[in-house]
Amino acid sequence: MTELNEHMIEAICDVLEKLAFMFGENAEKEELSEPPEQAFQGEIEFTGDVANGNFGLIVPESMCRELAVNMLGKGPGEEVTPDDSKDAIQETLNVICGQLLTRAAGDQPVFNLSVPKVEVISGQQWNALAQDEKTSALLIDDYPVLAYCKFERTN
Repeated sequence: MTELNEHMIEAICDVLEKLAFMFGENAEKEELSEPPEQAFQGEIEFTGDVANGNFGLIVPESMCRELAVNMLGKGPGEEVTPDDSKDAIQETLNVICGQLLTRAAGDQPVFNLSVPKVEVISGQQWNALAQDEKTSALLIDDYPVLAYCKFERTN
């Protein structure tokens, strides 16, 4: 595993634990269960004096609902809308990307982050992303999660 992947896994696990009370660990892709029928793929781009790139997170739709419930403090029986789930994954992407960039580049460089984009993907699209060698696998509260980061130094 590359140093960048280690930073990425650590940032994801730390942020989800603190932000949403969800616990994660690195996993082998072969350990992941069958792909979800539907998942959210979120991506955020970053630019800076030392590096440019993007960070992406692919999570099952059911995990997005749980993420929204935990982040919004919803009680049992309270409705979680698709917009709540989308907002939760976007905020999570922002926070994780900030932590990842600090771990990878230190706390001095300044980065500009784009507005995170989120789209619904199918199980087939999930499989294609899972087969990409640049994609890492995690288990977050037993949910299968995929993540990737492209970090290209500019100097």
